[in-house]
Amino acid sequence: MNQSATSHGIVYACALTMAKEDGPALHVRAIVKNITRMGRSVSLLCSGPYALEGADVKDIGQASSGLFAGSRMRHLLAQAVEKELLRDNVKAVYVRGSFPEVSRVTRKFRVPCIVEYNGVLVDELKITKTPLWRRMLSQRREAIVANSCSAAIAVDESTREGMIRHYPVLRDKCATVLNGCDVDLFDAVRDVPKDPKRLIFVGSLFSWARLDIGLRAMALLPEDVTLDVIGDGERLSEYRKLSADLGLPNRVRFHGRLPHKDIPKWLSGAAAGLAIESAGFEGSMPLKVSEYLAAGCVLVANGYPCHRHLEALGHARLFPTPPTPEGVATAVIEALTPAALDDSAVRARRSYAREHLSWERAAREILAVIDKVAESGAL
Repeated sequence: MNQSATSHGIVYACALTMAKEDGPALHVRAIVKNITRMGRSVSLLCSGPYALEGADVKDIGQASSGLFAGSRMRHLLAQAVEKELLRDNVKAVYVRGSFPEVSRVTRKFRVPCIVEYNGVLVDELKITKTPLWRRMLSQRREAIVANSCSAAIAVDESTREGMIRHYPVLRDKCATVLNGCDVDLFDAVRDVPKDPKRLIFVGSLFSWARLDIGLRAMALLPEDVTLDVIGDGERLSEYRKLSADLGLPNRVRFHGRLPHKDIPKWLSGAAAGLAIESAGFEGSMPLKVSEYLAAGCVLVANGYPCHRHLEALGHARLFPTPPTPEGVATAVIEALTPAALDDSAVRARRSYAREHLSWERAAREILAVIDKVAESGAL
């Protein structure tokens, strides 16, 4: 099988529902769209029907709920990958997450498999108090994939270091490609004036997104500082109640989940964006970080290694980990200074995002890894 032919396509395999407006689905759609714009053919295997310009999107189906739903989904994805490889024109398989079932199929067909890591799953499962038996199964699956993959990509350097710590075999085959965002979408709303006293949070309201600490920090800040919360999740009702208990209903506005096309306008009018996470997510650089900077917002975030270079450039104000309301409030006050919010500082953050955090840049770097592996013949 001639894997070096440039006409051969790429299979992008994931178990995500593409119709969702969450960070993971936005990430996949953006990378696939940009790779196809570079003249490459991509078959996107995902859950649920979805139309994506330039890509051949194939619905792998959905597993029923229950204890074995995850296992069923992994097998559905592996079956879909095998069907693609039977066409005999696939250059490489790019898979989001650790799926041993997919790895076995790619090795059977002797096609390179590149795996993408969006976090250190073993560490995250500890933080979310996942039962030990499930953590052990997840670690076993990750170990199988780490040993068998042709190459790997981590979305930031801390994720790469964390994965290598758990699986040393990845040391020489894991590259870092930073998360991105749709910078053109944000450039289209540059004329929205910034409110120097308005904070914003965008994202899923799960246990690791410590908005409770952000709300308690709001209670320590001057009364003219406000916060818009865009997103939903299992903690939404809890956070609404906490906001009321703290006497913040007039200063904190919960908007629920909004269409992603509306996010740039909301962010562009805010002065600073919050990214507060549980201690232990040192490798996390979620989509919101790139989008805050693309909108010219000051990033207020955990003092993790993946954020420190942004602080050094003047684009972020960081608080110590583990986060506390006092630490977050101090970082917010530093973020809302006139120097941090003047036009030149806002332009500098936007320019940084365009140069370093665009989806086009991320897709180009991912494609370079895929081509290098495929042309080397490494399996």
